[in-house]
Amino acid sequence: MNNKQSTRLRIVGILSVIVIVGLTVYAYSMREQIIGLRRYGYIGIWLIEFIANASVLLPIPGSLVTAAMIPLLHSPLLAIISSNAAAVGELTAYMAGLGGSIVVENQQWYDRVKKWITKFGGVTIMVLAAIPNPLFDTAGLVAGAARMNMVQFFLWCWLGKFINRTILVFGGAALFEWLKFLIG
Repeated sequence: MNNKQSTRLRIVGILSVIVIVGLTVYAYSMREQIIGLRRYGYIGIWLIEFIANASVLLPIPGSLVTAAMIPLLHSPLLAIISSNAAAVGELTAYMAGLGGSIVVENQQWYDRVKKWITKFGGVTIMVLAAIPNPLFDTAGLVAGAARMNMVQFFLWCWLGKFINRTILVFGGAALFEWLKFLIG
């Protein structure tokens, strides 16, 4: 990689970090209004999931709002829309890693996640995206820093988020029906 490309990647990384920090601070300060987006149905869910997954620094309960919408929206469409928005939101961590490998490389968790990504590739991204955990932002940062192909990252991430949201939505729908049956 030549010096010009390296400089561009660093600029992209710096801008991504600025966007992530800005989105996180904004989303945290506006969390009540963001949760209020659910009244807009699928578009609101997409925005909530996008913002929640684009935020790296502070947790925003995107999947909890999606779960709350289970009785109101069509389950298959809810799973597709929420997983799509979550995967698009995760691209912010990837972009930050793409331009900020020096920051990422100095963290103690970097070597472990990089080893998994190097050894198992996209499957690592899919598994970490499917399991609700705070480590996934790390995977996005490391995937970017390791120069994993962005389209591959997105597709594997979407598949993992789709598995996660499908279990959430259909499991929640089944639980909702069971509770309706119990209550009468």
